[in-house]
Amino acid sequence: MVIGTSPNPDGSWTGSTPGTVGVFVNPSALQAGTYNGSVIIASNTASNSPLQVPVTLTVQAAAAAVFLLASPAQLSFNFQQGGTTPSPENVLISSSGLAVAFTATATEGWVSVTPSYGGTPSTVSASVNPSGLAPGNYGATISVTSPGASNTLQIPVTLTVNAKTVTVNTANAAMAQLASGGGWQTTFTLVNMGTSSAQAQLSFFDNSGNALSLPLTFVQTGVTTTTSTLSQTIAADATLVILTQGNNAGPSVVGSAQLSSTGNVGGFAIFRYNPTEQEAVVPLETRNASAYVLAFDNTNGLVTGLALANVANQAVGVPVVLRDDTGVSLGTATVNLEAHGHTSFVLTSSYASVAGKRGTVEFDAPAGGQISVLGLRATPTGAVTTIPVFAK
Repeated sequence: MVIGTSPNPDGSWTGSTPGTVGVFVNPSALQAGTYNGSVIIASNTASNSPLQVPVTLTVQAAAAAVFLLASPAQLSFNFQQGGTTPSPENVLISSSGLAVAFTATATEGWVSVTPSYGGTPSTVSASVNPSGLAPGNYGATISVTSPGASNTLQIPVTLTVNAKTVTVNTANAAMAQLASGGGWQTTFTLVNMGTSSAQAQLSFFDNSGNALSLPLTFVQTGVTTTTSTLSQTIAADATLVILTQGNNAGPSVVGSAQLSSTGNVGGFAIFRYNPTEQEAVVPLETRNASAYVLAFDNTNGLVTGLALANVANQAVGVPVVLRDDTGVSLGTATVNLEAHGHTSFVLTSSYASVAGKRGTVEFDAPAGGQISVLGLRATPTGAVTTIPVFAK
């Protein structure tokens, strides 16, 4: 049958034999399923007219999207400096629906994945190499991709590097005051003045002598960590700078610090009040004197602040002797401190006898004990500076 060049008014087509007719379907509006119809061919001269040609249309549902899956969905490793490298962790890569090929890559050099490619379902092994990493928290991602999947799989990897635990000398330096938060931050600068590498351990304590965990930044590398005890190897003649990450909007945290080391390591701290950019520098106390004397001046609106820390691991009562600038006694007192405890106060708030006067305040170390003292002087305009403390 030859199809005419235009349909009849009723939508049929006319032609003559022999000829070919094309049959087309339009499934765009049809749901998944099977549909039946027919093509009717009629002729006034054929004995089998009309002829029905069955037509069957099967509409299949769209293939379901394939998604990559991982079990476990994230990985966490811990490493102690000087210890054994963490064992590899296995991750099962699978897919919803059809099996697909995939490729796995890591975003950081300290993470490796083997094998780096495969097909679902299969297992890959993730390993970490913490060699050369400073103490702190590290993050990376294992990315799994497949041209046959609708998603890119992201597997978070975290690595915590803990400082090496070392046997060090007893505290050979102390800082009677540290402040972090509420606008304050404290920067510790440690210097190894020896001819060989030394292990330095910086420990932080709260007012009650408990370990004080602080968020810290290694200024030279940008690595961050939160800890109450920081151990680090410092090369000969090298410097280590550590900053407390105090939040200006949050409350301030105060306490004290103690430095121990296997070598000749010393240093100093810088107190900074960020809102005014005011700074004061205080050397770490390396002396173990029987008494410490601080000169004060509370005249003309000046204010004297004090910090006192117990370096020993037992509670103590610290005798206090107050004198005016002629040496006449203004009274005595005792400050009780827990083991590794700390206190800080404005001198006139605790001892009214020194208001409006100049003089000295003496702190006597208890028998067998060790203390650290720090003095600050503030002007009426808020400028702050440190006051040298004399060993007696």
